[in-house]
Amino acid sequence: MSVSELFEDYRDFALRCANREWARRNRRHLRPEIEQAALIGLWNAAQRWDSTRSVPFRAYAHLRVKGAILDWLRDEMGHPARNKQLYRERQGISLETRDTQGERLKDRIQG
Repeated sequence: MSVSELFEDYRDFALRCANREWARRNRRHLRPEIEQAALIGLWNAAQRWDSTRSVPFRAYAHLRVKGAILDWLRDEMGHPARNKQLYRERQGISLETRDTQGERLKDRIQG
């Protein structure tokens, strides 16, 4: 099968993966961008898949599509833990800060 045939045959599959990831993230991101990332992942999978190996294309494509979506999300959103740390630093919030009941934020996050 050619790259373009694989792409066309599995296009709906990639879009279903994109919609699942979009819904999983509470629809906070734009659906067309996630779908585009999924289709790019599918195209890359179709180009790189080796039919002589014992890996079915669908399994290989699923990993490549999901990876492309996660790469896009990471590039778009940045690293969440690092963003939270930067926010706390800008706001002057320390993990040793206590809430109104005297509980440390550090304990609340870990608990």
